[in-house]
Amino acid sequence: KMCDCKKKSYYDSWALIDKHMNFGMTWSCNPFYDNDDRKKWDSGIPVEVFAAFGGFAFINGNFFNNASWYIAQGTCEHFGLCHSLSSFGKTIAIPKIKTIVNIPKSVISSITENNIKSVINFQKKKLNEF
Repeated sequence: KMCDCKKKSYYDSWALIDKHMNFGMTWSCNPFYDNDDRKKWDSGIPVEVFAAFGGFAFINGNFFNNASWYIAQGTCEHFGLCHSLSSFGKTIAIPKIKTIVNIPKSVISSITENNIKSVINFQKKKLNEF
């Protein structure tokens, strides 16, 4: 079961890739599949990831100035940045930092029920693999 807690979902699941190279879960307050990562997140403990942005990032200025921000083969631009920054240290997702975005109803209403079911079914299947 992904989540039925009525909490706000994690923001920017597209930019999150865990240490197993899985995208973050969409429409879930806990974006991770791995059981240990899920427990850490639920306990408020930072989780090491391959890439994350979550709408807000702390990056040492010296590291940022020496990193490359690029789009890695049609993916999210944050992946390239996080990959480049990995030579300086770890990328960490911190559950206690909450970024909130208000999505216009017109955007939400453009998402079909089939799209939602498809994403949720894929995520449930993947979650059961862990």
